[in-house]
Amino acid sequence: QDATERLLEKRSFRDITVSEIARAAKTSPTAVYARFENKYALLGALFDRYAIAKREQVATFLGLNHLRDLPLSLTLRGVFPQIVASYRQKQSLIRAFLDHASEDARFREAWVELGDFIMDRVATLVSARAFEVQHPDPERGLRLCMPMAFGSLAHQIQFHGIDRPE
Repeated sequence: QDATERLLEKRSFRDITVSEIARAAKTSPTAVYARFENKYALLGALFDRYAIAKREQVATFLGLNHLRDLPLSLTLRGVFPQIVASYRQKQSLIRAFLDHASEDARFREAWVELGDFIMDRVATLVSARAFEVQHPDPERGLRLCMPMAFGSLAHQIQFHGIDRPE
């Protein structure tokens, strides 16, 4: 799986072959196929690993007690750069996930579920201090804003905009 991630830094998943993955992992294509039905099953395993790590990261970071004591504006200024940095760190892998999700409904469902988990955790953090939000319906505003923010982040990753300096 690590070999595949390294290859993704240089090329799209679509263009990478199982033989290249095996060579990068210092194994044989037969060994890769013994573990994975095809390269998309390998991508699924990479997603599972990523999703577990992302859920733990988000739950840990957004569950920190010191965030509850900060004003909402400071909390969000701390949270969103962390989210962007974590996406930037795995952008090649995320790009492969986004590409595959556009073609595979089950994979897309898993991707959306992970996104919903992250957005729900951020929404919970914001909802706890809805009184600080200057919107007539903070819950509704949040439910509209969050998908736009994460959709924009996915767009930036897909089209390499996240690579640009800030």
